[in-house]
Amino acid sequence: MQIASRAISVADREKLRSHIVNLRQGRFSTDGDFVTTQQDVEAIFATALPAALAEAKGAGSKLRLLFYAHGGLVSESNGIDGALSQIEFWKANHVYPIFFIWETGILEVLADLLRKQLTGMRGLMDFAKDATAKVLESVARPGGLRVWGNMKLSAQAASAADGGARVVADLASQFVKANLADMEVHAIGHSAGSIFHSFFLPELVKAGVPLASLSLLAPAVNIPTFKAHLMPLAGKGIASMTMLTMHREFERADTAGPYPKSLLYLVHHSFEDPDETPILGLEENITRDAELTRLFGQDPNAIVYSVTKPEASNHETTRAIHHGDFDNDPPTMNSVCRRILGVGDSTAISNFPEGTRSRTFDPLEALQKELIAAGTAGSVSERSTVTASTARTGFGATNARGSAATPGIDGSSVATPIVNGSSGGKRIALCIGIDAYPEPHTLSGCVNDSRDWEKLFRSMGYKVGTLRDDAATRSGITDALSDHVSRLQAGDVFLFQYSGHGTQFDDDSGDEADGQDEALCPFDMMTAGFVRDDDIRLIVNRVPPGALAVGFIDCCHSGSIARMIRFDPRTRALNDSRPRAIDPTPEMIRVHRRTRTRGRVLAPSERRDITFAACRDDQVAFETGNHGDYTTRVVPLLTARANGLTNLGIQKLIQAAFGAGARQNPMLDCDASAENRPFLRP
Repeated sequence: MQIASRAISVADREKLRSHIVNLRQGRFSTDGDFVTTQQDVEAIFATALPAALAEAKGAGSKLRLLFYAHGGLVSESNGIDGALSQIEFWKANHVYPIFFIWETGILEVLADLLRKQLTGMRGLMDFAKDATAKVLESVARPGGLRVWGNMKLSAQAASAADGGARVVADLASQFVKANLADMEVHAIGHSAGSIFHSFFLPELVKAGVPLASLSLLAPAVNIPTFKAHLMPLAGKGIASMTMLTMHREFERADTAGPYPKSLLYLVHHSFEDPDETPILGLEENITRDAELTRLFGQDPNAIVYSVTKPEASNHETTRAIHHGDFDNDPPTMNSVCRRILGVGDSTAISNFPEGTRSRTFDPLEALQKELIAAGTAGSVSERSTVTASTARTGFGATNARGSAATPGIDGSSVATPIVNGSSGGKRIALCIGIDAYPEPHTLSGCVNDSRDWEKLFRSMGYKVGTLRDDAATRSGITDALSDHVSRLQAGDVFLFQYSGHGTQFDDDSGDEADGQDEALCPFDMMTAGFVRDDDIRLIVNRVPPGALAVGFIDCCHSGSIARMIRFDPRTRALNDSRPRAIDPTPEMIRVHRRTRTRGRVLAPSERRDITFAACRDDQVAFETGNHGDYTTRVVPLLTARANGLTNLGIQKLIQAAFGAGARQNPMLDCDASAENRPFLRP
């Protein structure tokens, strides 16, 4: 493994080399503080573990292999620090640890989102003094839903077919099967690490690796996920399951920044969808669930509640009084170690060092510090004002890239672009962005969007053409689309991106269930007319068999711009946001009627185009801070995490990026048969 940017000593580098698997959005991390490649992981199983096995056998002991997953609210650097603080402890006890550093990028994102949710409040000190748990749960929910949901997707992606953890499972299977008589396998998951293990451990067991034990420390996994993935393995792949967590009174006495209870309560009330989804680590959720009571009741020591009594045995002791304490509380770690070693109180072990602290990130504490700093120069509302949001309409529409980072994307530049899964054919793309509409319809983020998409497409190996502002006329758009489609042959892929206004007109051809035609708004819309969904359909009808056209449409009313799906009209209420959709004026309608064309509706089986749209066709899309909300989320997401996914898999990631209750709902517009086709593959 190579150190990418963090100053780590030579000694620590060597220590980490054989004990860390660094992941980002489920894949091996290619940048940041620590780089992991598949070759690095192969070296662990080909060199480091055989040496450890030989050493254990020489000492007359078994090799105990431990897979450790840290909590989800841990940054890459903190995860590395945590591993460094534990490696020598485990090795001194003849346990070989492999730490998953599963970067989720949600730390700064969550603090940023919470800060924006607090916009307009008087200031942190007054806020913290008077806030109640319910107020904070409400404030944190929009951002928390989004980033926590994406963190769960990241955990799941790691063990998917193309995930880094799946590679580990396959290599572990080969090594363990060859040496099972001389070794055991164990696992620890702290906080959201229990979510990571809910997907990794089933793959490990499926690959033929039996686990001697699983220890869950203050698990943040929700109970439905635990029951679906881990509980069926109890006694059938995982010999022993133990949970160490806090009694209810300590959980309620804990704090997460200004939130007056533990992080698990915040997750339970605010971050899960639906809210109040029971979390495994909360005592009241365990005791009221008959299945869990039976599962853990089979062993009186299967659940250890903190704080344990002084007379408790050394293998069932914990003094953790905060959610983040479990992975650095010596009695807790010693107790887990004794369980892994299978030794009682009379056997000496190398004790976990006192004073060891893995710097678990507390997003609310970080927010508190940030707002205190901001308060020295002004109130929250003065220092944290969110740029006024504006809406656009169109073939898939959103033209603003706000400052909030994409959930699951940590804001750094990721050097793992999408790789097209098909072979052979041409890769061509067209990017369109229009800001220079006549007042009062001027926008400010569409050209920026088109540049972001252009950069992404070029990184993927596409030859990209562009139309921006006054070049994006009606004829310019339709001619460019027609030209690109006319050049397609079997095996070719054409990508089309549009950021600008969109609008709707009354349907006069009877092919719209909601009675509305969707249209893009070109630069010269008031003279040359609009690019209606019928116009686009006439063009994409000509995509030849074996080729593919994919649209990324960031404008209002974009959900079915290529005429694949229909939605019933919904309310246009947009809370306190200011929409910038162009409602058709009488003059626009006259221009539209004069310039319109009509096209044939294709049967689903004939369609060879796919559209990823910024919103439903009854919604408006927004831009914030000179970028589209859709583009802001989707471009980093596709840059970091798209290989091996289906079209529907990509759409699920996009939906998670927006979260529940979003003011616009991105759509995938394609025939059902295309949903499970690999992304960008003809």
